[in-house]
Amino acid sequence: MSFDGFDANIETSEVEFRRIKQSQKYFCFYQLQSIYSPLLYVLLACIVRIEDLLHYFTSHRGPLKVNPFTFQQKMTFWGGKLFFLMTRIFLPLFWGVPFSRVISAFSVTDFTMFIILATIFQATHAVGIAAFPNVNSKTGNIDVDWARLQVETAQNHGHDQPLTTFFSGSLNYQVVHHLFPYIAQEHLPAVAKIVRQTAKEYSVKYEIKDNLWAAIGGHIGLLKLLGTPPHSH
Repeated sequence: MSFDGFDANIETSEVEFRRIKQSQKYFCFYQLQSIYSPLLYVLLACIVRIEDLLHYFTSHRGPLKVNPFTFQQKMTFWGGKLFFLMTRIFLPLFWGVPFSRVISAFSVTDFTMFIILATIFQATHAVGIAAFPNVNSKTGNIDVDWARLQVETAQNHGHDQPLTTFFSGSLNYQVVHHLFPYIAQEHLPAVAKIVRQTAKEYSVKYEIKDNLWAAIGGHIGLLKLLGTPPHSH
């Protein structure tokens, strides 16, 4: 679910490599964003790791304040960083693997993982069909109930497609994951049938694409729409 000014996942600076919301300032290079943006998603791994450290040291993540870490949380945070570097870089070098091969393998696996992960997330959230709710400036509230927001601010794809479900970790049931984040992923397909029927009964928009490619098309469509010069609408 995405709330402009309240959601760190869609927080943007004055100049970004892509435009994903109407409130962003328009620049002419956005006309090509539907072409170059998917290619740049391979760099998200580097960006995420840098932002991870910035959030830790600044105690902020976009508009949100990061609570002080407990000792155990600090150990988990830095221990995880150390484990990652040891297993991905230092141990292979210690075992005699050439540096060039270590860096090449690291880059290929990192870029592959993140372009797949980024594609899945963009295809379920940053799409034209997903709602971007507005916050009431007077009350600071969103005038829509919580459950409806979870359903209408994301889209699913590839229901009843076991391979898609397996390789996406059931993230193709994104709406259900939003509603029930603690349910084990293997149960999401069964729960989705109940959610979809309930949404129909209460006239809540439950968006589902036939497959991942159709869902990705929705993301590319949003990039094209928001990359169009405002005066040409």
